Amino acid sequence: DISHHLIRQKVRFKTLSADSPVPIVMLHLNERTPDLIDFTEGHTPCFIARFEGHFEMVMSSKELTDLEGDESEFFNRLTDWLTRI
Repeated sequence: DISHHLIRQKVRFKTLSADSPVPIVMLHLNERTPDLIDFTEGHTPCFIARFEGHFEMVMSSKELTDLEGDESEFFNRLTDWLTRI
């Protein structure tokens, strides 16, 4: 898992999130709004952005799994995504 150990958030992820140029908000499945459920149903876990009034998939479940828990690579890919928008 990129953001958590078994129970608690990883310190490195928390630090990198605080330094991120965009706010990072993590939600449990039961915290999603109806429009977010529509967008993410069957695609969780995932990392999405709300951009110009719509959702965009930043990293899919497979892409997150492929990171193998590497917090730094997660933020590298987020930065890459941000430079493309």
